[in-house]
Amino acid sequence: MRKESAARQPTRRNWNWGTVLLVSLLAIVLTVSGSGCGKSAQDKAIDKPGDKPGENAGENAVDTAAGKAMEEVTILCGSSFLGPSEELTKAFTAETGIAVAITAAGSEDFLPLIKAGQKGDILITHDPYLDFVRDANALADSVQVGVVAPVVAVQKGNPKGLAKFDDLARPGLRVALSNPEYSTCG
Repeated sequence: MRKESAARQPTRRNWNWGTVLLVSLLAIVLTVSGSGCGKSAQDKAIDKPGDKPGENAGENAVDTAAGKAMEEVTILCGSSFLGPSEELTKAFTAETGIAVAITAAGSEDFLPLIKAGQKGDILITHDPYLDFVRDANALADSVQVGVVAPVVAVQKGNPKGLAKFDDLARPGLRVALSNPEYSTCG
């Protein structure tokens, strides 16, 4: 049973907020990095002096370095983020017409792939792996989009009546903790 505070309840199927977030992320990546993955020249708007960075992203997403319209965005996605990312990218593609290619792997697998030449426009991962990629000078910019909230997972029906963290100190219980630096149960 997964129990979360009412203030931290995630949205399960309504990813509209996420579409806005993904479009914003794409705008930042396209503007900051000039990603170079545009594949065809089209007459789309390019950010002009005075525009906010990425203001013309989305349906007018442009590789500003080459002046080419984006046809595909490549996302390197940590496996614990794959479900929401697939839903968000479907909505993004429907809204913008820009295809999204997702390469999914464990977050720990991306640094060696990136060092070996794997290209990507967006990396979706978590600490400390984001720091590893940044330390390798392979990251143009980053945006934190969420946090992992601790939860108590119990047997079906909660037979021990666990309701709060203090309950975990009761005699006779076995408690397992993952390494919080490397674990994301998604």
